[in-house]
Amino acid sequence: MENASKAILIAGAVLISLAVISMGVLIYNTVKSTMNNIDIDSVAVSTHNSRFITFIGEVSGIEVKRCISNVLANNNNENTATEYKIEVSVVQSGTTVDYVKYSNAAKTGSGRQTICNQMSTNIKENFRYQGVVNYSSNGIITKIVFTRI
Repeated sequence: MENASKAILIAGAVLISLAVISMGVLIYNTVKSTMNNIDIDSVAVSTHNSRFITFIGEVSGIEVKRCISNVLANNNNENTATEYKIEVSVVQSGTTVDYVKYSNAAKTGSGRQTICNQMSTNIKENFRYQGVVNYSSNGIITKIVFTRI
């Protein structure tokens, strides 16, 4: 009789242990799915956008050239995902010039400077520009347009 009661106690302890382990696994899976739902990409988007936010509003020609250089460095970086690649256009006297443009709408490949030899001629340091950005549905800057004012 004494052995039977000890066996029942051991079996009860094993069942309680299994219940505690099951609850632990359930809690872990719940927390894990909650953590996966946190938009970690929002940090990447903020970091990416922060490098180009300074070019919004009124800027000088030097800042436009710096923006184009930053965009080219961003786009040519092999670690930059395609959704983080940016296009740059400059509007002067009603004419739009694409300084960084993609070969197709899917933004495959890297952006390239299309008229780098004319950038110094067309964009003067003392000119003032109004910078406006376009965002994707994810809040990522996709295009910067500078209009001479």
